[in-house]
Amino acid sequence: EKMYLATEWALVCRMQRTIVLREAAHDGKIVCFCQAVDRVPTGITKSISEKLVNWANATTLGRMVGLLGIYPGMLARLTQNLCREMDLVNDTRVTILDIMVHEDEPEYDKENAAARGYIFLHYLPTIKVQVHGATYNTGHGI
Repeated sequence: EKMYLATEWALVCRMQRTIVLREAAHDGKIVCFCQAVDRVPTGITKSISEKLVNWANATTLGRMVGLLGIYPGMLARLTQNLCREMDLVNDTRVTILDIMVHEDEPEYDKENAAARGYIFLHYLPTIKVQVHGATYNTGHGI
């Protein structure tokens, strides 16, 4: 008899947010929440935009969660093949070294962010990572 496992992706994605917040708080870091996408079709309403950001089924968003929580020092994995020659392929383990916010990102209240433990970014940041096992340095963020 075969066994099948059904995954409720909405619960998994929301639980990931909770775990990231807990681990960042333990490390004394502030979580940056980023949208899965930073451009949407023109004419989109605010309610549709909010629905997309809160969409929790990562299987229908190209393996991206509606909101991705990241912080410096966080362990992560690549979800796409970026460069086979440099072994930057799907499932490669990385550590997030730095989160460089977009130049148009509005300032945020650091004291309130520290008390909450997170901020919401309006634009996608550039993320600098360390690739586990890598023996080279490109000098670029991924």
